[in-house]
Amino acid sequence: MRPTKPVHCRNVNADRKLGDMWEANFCHLMSVGTVVVRHQKDRYGSAVYGEVQPDGRIAWRPSPDVTAWHGRGITTHHEIKHKNAYRGLLFGLEKYRLDSLMQFQKRSGQSVYYTIHDHDCSGGRLSQLNDIKHWVTQTVESLSSECDDEFLCPTYRNGKRVMEMTKFWHRSRFDELEDVLDNIENFANRRDF
Repeated sequence: MRPTKPVHCRNVNADRKLGDMWEANFCHLMSVGTVVVRHQKDRYGSAVYGEVQPDGRIAWRPSPDVTAWHGRGITTHHEIKHKNAYRGLLFGLEKYRLDSLMQFQKRSGQSVYYTIHDHDCSGGRLSQLNDIKHWVTQTVESLSSECDDEFLCPTYRNGKRVMEMTKFWHRSRFDELEDVLDNIENFANRRDF
């Protein structure tokens, strides 16, 4: 399976604005009392975290877009995307991003999810309909163990359009976000909503 002519990565500013909206929309799906931080809010560029090195300098690396504190010490981090499945079947993520998210998970000791708003379910890329039933998610740990395909795709890196190796997974590998959040909240024994 090889890519067809891409229809994304044409206007970095417009794409960042759209991404910003869908990060906010994701946060609106959280239950009352959930504490969220959007790491890209009011920033130009990717979300980053710093890791202090032995020599004292800080190495900056890509981080997940949103952190959610669900209560009782349960924290999740989410890489948020607003996209549709390639050829209706596969969701992709750049290999370097997956590697960074796995590194973040190892350092933080907390779950990191690849969380997608499938815009084909809501009427297309420019639709503003935000329904939790249009969202899917999976842990990066689960995704990193095996992919269904990989090839070079256009993406943004450091604000520029480039070709990057991208891993793809069949949409059946993803869980409904609503079910995952329900399980997290049940585990957290939330009683404040």
